[in-house]
Amino acid sequence: MVLLVFVYNLPQLFPVTQPLLGVPFIAGLVSMTVTEAAYMAEIHRGGLLSVAKGQSEAGHALSFSFIGIQRLIVNPSGVSHLATDADQ
Repeated sequence: MVLLVFVYNLPQLFPVTQPLLGVPFIAGLVSMTVTEAAYMAEIHRGGLLSVAKGQSEAGHALSFSFIGIQRLIVNPSGVSHLATDADQ
């Protein structure tokens, strides 16, 4: 479906993309890259959402800023969950 959008629809909507996306290899490469980026973004999102809410609340109770909570608590815990999900 994504390949059809990049090969047929996008060059018609934006004619300036016709020289680049008119080449089938480039259109396929761009569409596979976009699809894989969306898939990996969903894996990262799932890893970050798997962190228990209590951990964020604990950081808030310790007067961490939002950036500090994300950097010191949520991201390290989320990456450990992410490592097990990304290889499936």
